[in-house]
Amino acid sequence: MKRLRIGRASLDMVGSGDSDRYFDALVDDIHDDLDRVCAALLTDPAGVVLDVGANIGTTSAVFSQHVPNGQVYAFEPGPSVFAALKANVALNGLNNVSPLNLAVAAKPGTVRFFEDAAYGHITTDGRGCDVPAASIDDFVASRALKRVDLIKIDVEGFESGVLEGAAQTIERFAPIIHMEFNLWCLVAYSRIDPIEFAESLVRKFRFVFAIDPFSPDRARRINAGQAARFVHDRMVARGCIDDLVMTNNERVAEVLEGLVIVPSADEIVPAEHHIGWRQIATYVGRRLSLHAQTLLGSRNAP
Repeated sequence: MKRLRIGRASLDMVGSGDSDRYFDALVDDIHDDLDRVCAALLTDPAGVVLDVGANIGTTSAVFSQHVPNGQVYAFEPGPSVFAALKANVALNGLNNVSPLNLAVAAKPGTVRFFEDAAYGHITTDGRGCDVPAASIDDFVASRALKRVDLIKIDVEGFESGVLEGAAQTIERFAPIIHMEFNLWCLVAYSRIDPIEFAESLVRKFRFVFAIDPFSPDRARRINAGQAARFVHDRMVARGCIDDLVMTNNERVAEVLEGLVIVPSADEIVPAEHHIGWRQIATYVGRRLSLHAQTLLGSRNAP
């Protein structure tokens, strides 16, 4: 068990087992960039969030803080990871988080899932075990949801299926989409051309922004014709992984245009203290450490 500062709270968290590399690498403030996005965009405390690929619940914990009067539906298909998710929800009294032992795909049914802590993924080669799957559209209809404010997607390269199965929900509610774009997983696990996928996202959504907490201090918009350059930069300079925020809502886009992701030096330590390179290096170093563990974990997965 670890006590971690996640979002605006200190929480006790457990991992999915002794070999949970993701859990071992967790440090305080791992989701501070997500917390800032939520603070800017999830402004209604009664909001509804779908956390697709919730893992052990760290992102669900952030969402829970921003929709205290709403609901977070946390989808996690891996049996042992789901057990940790349920335990963390109960351990921290996250009463507005509903853990769901489901994969999310283009259509309901059954999929093969290879479990590997935070790096588990749907498989097409027969490995893994059968797990139940739902589409977002069918889930929203089955729960008679009247709103969906944000959908977070982190499914190790199978994001296109999630989006395909959420078409009606996106059309009806225009939710914010917060999605990992992982070049390695797209190519290795789902055999998707990353450039074609990026181009499809720019066509599907009016506004697509890259959230990169490691270099620039703002969300960067990706316009039509820039998809190939975006993929090139991810592949060559940024370790294959970025988070995207996508929307068809012009108001949301205006907020994102001016959103500062990396905290200022004054926010890292109090203003009355001297800001030196060691403090800033500590902040950046812990973010890069988790980033590296995530990338190495997905690369090393069979």
